[in-house]
Amino acid sequence: MKKSLTAISIAALAILIAFTGCANKTNKSAEAKAESTEISKVERVEAVSRPTFKSFNDSVGRTVEVTGTFNKVIAGTPEAQLYIYAVAPEKLVGLSEKWPEGSEKFIKEEVLNLPVYGAYNFYADSLDQQAIKESGADLVLIVGEPGDMKEGIQNQLDMMQEYAKIPFIYVEDSFQTTANTLTKIGKLLSTEKEAESAAAYANEVLTPVNQSRQMFTVYYSGSSDGLTPVLPGTEDFEVFEYMGIANAVPEDFTGSYNFDGLKALNPEMIFLADKRAYEFATTNEDWKTIPAVQSGNIFFVPDAPYNLLSSPNSVQRLLGLQWLRLVTYGSLTPSEFMDTAASFYEDVMHVSLDNAVISSELNI
Repeated sequence: MKKSLTAISIAALAILIAFTGCANKTNKSAEAKAESTEISKVERVEAVSRPTFKSFNDSVGRTVEVTGTFNKVIAGTPEAQLYIYAVAPEKLVGLSEKWPEGSEKFIKEEVLNLPVYGAYNFYADSLDQQAIKESGADLVLIVGEPGDMKEGIQNQLDMMQEYAKIPFIYVEDSFQTTANTLTKIGKLLSTEKEAESAAAYANEVLTPVNQSRQMFTVYYSGSSDGLTPVLPGTEDFEVFEYMGIANAVPEDFTGSYNFDGLKALNPEMIFLADKRAYEFATTNEDWKTIPAVQSGNIFFVPDAPYNLLSSPNSVQRLLGLQWLRLVTYGSLTPSEFMDTAASFYEDVMHVSLDNAVISSELNI
């Protein structure tokens, strides 16, 4: 009897072991299947989120490989700072220079105190490359005019890009191509919709100028004493030339004028971009001997927040063109200028200004 019970116990134990083994195999198989499913899910998520490589041909002949969407952009020049702000203010994480004093009226609060990384210049680059490398940004955008592009610039940008481990992209710009530049940067930053309204304003403003009207000459200076002129054919004189306005200063002039020289030059209008120079010129007896000053044809170029005609040569010049139309040929009335200024600040600078602020800040 004991033998039979023993045999039965052994048989039962064998069945239990066999069953447990099968259960373990089943559990392992289920775990393996679940693990495989989780891995598959992760792979699918990664496949969706993993950026695909694409290339961007910048304006100095470089093909830059970029990944995904740019969300943290550093401005590599003051010109780029305004362009990025115009089309994607939420993506601007680093400035080329501090915003001018008083910018809080014209610039969104969230970008006013961003860190400053310096400005790219072929001859005297001040970009803080180490700080850029540690910033977490995913793009440095540089905007410049054709005259800024020098031989060897490609290698210089490649070296900075390699060090910082993020793309450095150079976009060429000129006053007449402002709308195209806005569109191009909007596409690069995946903010085409945001760029559309700014580009529409640019296209509306950059209408052909009536070249049949009478031309006149001007003197333009941005120096603190008003005696160092902006020369014809330079980037800082582009808006005047677009209007068909001639520079009274000869192309080969170098240095500065004295009062006798400026009087002999006899420009029909004088434009001063430095407020100290303007205040001095309108009160000083020597300046008052110049015919343009005597007749009241001397103007301070508004800076709201930047000089509207130059420095930096960026999107604010669109409003500068409208201002010139107002004060030179009178092809805009004060009321029309107020309207176009309100549209500029709304569509390009992302702020709403009432007429009282516009009139006060732009001396209308």
